[in-house]
Amino acid sequence: MIFSISGLGKTYKRGEMVFSAAENISFMVDRQDFVCITGESGSGKSTLLNMLTGLLQPDEGFVRFEGRNIAELSDDERARLRNSRIGCIPQGYSLLNNFTVLDNVCLPCCLYNAGRSAYKDAAKKARLILRRMGISHLAAEHPRNLSGGEQRRVAIARGMATDPVLLVADEPTGDLDPKTAAAILGVFGEIHRNGTAIIMVTHEKDHIPFANRHFVMERGQLQEIFPDGTRSSAAPAAEHACISDSFK
Repeated sequence: MIFSISGLGKTYKRGEMVFSAAENISFMVDRQDFVCITGESGSGKSTLLNMLTGLLQPDEGFVRFEGRNIAELSDDERARLRNSRIGCIPQGYSLLNNFTVLDNVCLPCCLYNAGRSAYKDAAKKARLILRRMGISHLAAEHPRNLSGGEQRRVAIARGMATDPVLLVADEPTGDLDPKTAAAILGVFGEIHRNGTAIIMVTHEKDHIPFANRHFVMERGQLQEIFPDGTRSSAAPAAEHACISDSFK
């Protein structure tokens, strides 16, 4: 078991209004899982991912990663966890433009292991990952010179640099054309087949077949959609509004 999530909840206040970003969410993720979470903008998907990776503290419930309660870890411990065990691919373009593609991919391996020998080992590994992604020829380029699809591939490569047991991706194909998006999803499929669990958030319903588990986020509540079309039970509705787009 990689993730164990129980009773997770997060609310925000705007004046007298209380908005629910996540409400009584419980599920588990195993090593063999490729989880796809769909839902409209503002349904709480990104908030959920931020709580799963320790970037945001829940108001209720807990997240256990490999048996450890993330909320009980220090900021440094959570950062090291994301650096070594959880590969994160955030929304948008998060690469460092002053770094080459190779250096962007090397960065996670060098954050807590400085020195020339550490960089040499990281660069060797990064080149292998870039070759696996089909972009080894871009190693010396800077992100500003890359297409959207190429930048996404570099971001995935960076997320895989430390051999994480889990890859968490927030809208990894957003703003990409269908052909490029399909290629990115193919890369995810290969990563999953090689033994890395994946949690992917997306608006695109045609991405669902690439995963082996499908969840829907609606008004801060998460339900699993089973192969026969039935849903897991949702938490009882609370007496507050749905989260707005600005709080997603």
